[in-house]
Amino acid sequence: MELKHIGENMDKSLNMKNKLRNGKLYLDHEEVYSLTFKIVLNLLTNVNRVDTIIGVEKGGYYPAKIVHELLSSERILKIANEKFGFIPSKLDFDTVWVSRYEGEKGGQIKIKRWLNSSIREKNVVIVDDVSDKGDTLNFIHKRIKKEALSLHTMTLHIKEGTSFIPDFYAGKVKNDVWIVYPWEIESFEDSFVSLLKSL
Repeated sequence: MELKHIGENMDKSLNMKNKLRNGKLYLDHEEVYSLTFKIVLNLLTNVNRVDTIIGVEKGGYYPAKIVHELLSSERILKIANEKFGFIPSKLDFDTVWVSRYEGEKGGQIKIKRWLNSSIREKNVVIVDDVSDKGDTLNFIHKRIKKEALSLHTMTLHIKEGTSFIPDFYAGKVKNDVWIVYPWEIESFEDSFVSLLKSL
């Protein structure tokens, strides 16, 4: 399916070059909202129904919750239905968590936590923060595709060398750039340490 992409001009407002320090890209909540708005706009113009949002833990949980909240809003759904023909439905939320064996590079992917509810015959969207190498998203995609009626994937970012390109993503970064999202300890640890020291 050929996907239409809208919201390209939203990238200009993010000004990410100023956030790159020591090979790390630091994002704040407003930037994450802008990136998420972009992928949700693209979803609404390309997909006519979503029944279940699945967040990939740990990093994909937060953008998945934003996507879920946006697609649960009656105001947003009314407009999306009028403009794009998007069909509102009771939206479920679930998560999956997979990883490799501790300390083993290139090892077998293991399931740490899988879905709590059935996705059989449902229109599913998988959400993650970044498609880095793409291994875990490939693994999750293959398993969920067997059951879902339809399946789409979205991430905030992809790395240039990833093996998994999601249906919707908001930005692309070089392989050597480490993205620090606002829910990661590195983005707020110093502030809390300062608070503790001030007591």
